[in-house]
Formats: sequence, structure tokens, C-alpha cells
Amino acid sequence: SIFGARHVYVKGTAVAGSVTPTFGFDPEGFVTSLGAVWTMYCGLHVGRIWQRRKAEGSRAVLQPWILMGTVTIVFGALLSLAVPFNKRLWSPSYNIFMVGCATLMFAGLYAVCDAAPVTGLLPAGVKSACTITTAGLAPLRWLGTNAILFFVLSDSCGGLNWILSSITWGQPLCRNNIVGWFRYTVLWSWFGLGHGCQFDPETHCPATDCGPEILTYSLIQVVFYMGLCGLLFRWGIFWK
Repeated sequence: SIFGARHVYVKGTAVAGSVTPTFGFDPEGFVTSLGAVWTMYCGLHVGRIWQRRKAEGSRAVLQPWILMGTVTIVFGALLSLAVPFNKRLWSPSYNIFMVGCATLMFAGLYAVCDAAPVTGLLPAGVKSACTITTAGLAPLRWLGTNAILFFVLSDSCGGLNWILSSITWGQPLCRNNIVGWFRYTVLWSWFGLGHGCQFDPETHCPATDCGPEILTYSLIQVVFYMGLCGLLFRWGIFWK
């Protein structure tokens, strides 16, 4: 039963019996995979445009990108009148609209970071500003060139977290490991980011999520992976 209630994320416990099932959605199922195919195809199309037209100059690359982004944004917005935006379901309207936004954002970054510094039509001050902007956005480039590594090791997939959390030294396991020690001893206690948050008296693990600690921990992770991917970028090491 690929499309049944037992195959999706369940909200509540009534999945069978006399009570109506209260199931939610399947973010990795067949229906949402169709939307992912469209997103990947559009990304591939953007890359093919650059590959085939880059020799003709930046304008020849930017024109189809801007046209594609504008058309998909307008079409997605109009489609939302009949099919509302829904990120969790990755609805067609949301999918098409976000493809347009991503295409225009990519075109803008290309214009600022790649096209503007080399064109001879811009004033020197504008070129300098573009060069500074490019340097400031370099960490995002480092993450992008090793996106697979970033996905696998970061909490998106949890590779590094799983490895570090497996190094434990007693109960409770959620706190007595490298990750737990850093989050709940260093951030919660030493830096006071767990103020107002409580531990479960039975499990001695956090009873609820603590916003300030989660935000700080996430930002530390992003900075760490930017530095790691920056070193790999400098050494010419890319996980493809």
C-alpha cells in the first residue's frame, strides 16, 4: 500500500479502526518525487544554458535565465489561485514559483560575481563593489562546491553527528557524548543558553527544544562547515 495511511508520516495514533485516520504527508514519496524531478530538470537546464552560451558573453547567458525565472514566477503565482502554496507537499504552484525565484537569484549572483567584474562597460567603482561582494560571498561558494559533503556530514544527513555521538562515557547517553556535552554543558550551562529550558527528570535529556541553544549550535555548525569546505576548496578537493 504505497499510497496508504501506513506509508506516510502520522499525526496522532488513529491509523486504523473505527476512527478516521489522522495521517499527514509523505515528503519522500512518489507524488513529491515528481516535483523533485521538475526542480532538478530546471537546475540542469540552467546549467546547460551557461555551458552552451558562455562563449557568447554574459548577456547571452543572462537573458534566457531572466526570461525563465520571470515566466515560472508568474505561472506559479497564477497557479496558486487554484493549487495553494504548500511547502510540505511541494505543491506544483510552490515548486514552479520557487524554481523561478531560485533562477532569478542565481542570475543576479552570476551578474554580480562573475559577469560584472570582467565587463568593460561598468565604472571602476561598480567593479570594485562587485569584487568586494564576490569576496564576501566566497563561503557560500565553498559550501556549494562541496555540497554533497556538507549534506552528508551536517545535520541534514547527520553523518558527523552520528560519529561523534557514538563516543559516550555513561548515562544518560544523550548528554554524555561529545555532541551532548558541547550542547548541554557548554551552551546550556556555561553560556546560559538553556535558561528557561528544562531536562526530563526521568531520562535527564532535554524535555523540549531550546530555541537560543539550537540557533547558536546551528550557526556554529554553518561556520565550521564553511571553514572545512574552504580548506577543501583551496586544496582542490571536491566530493562529486
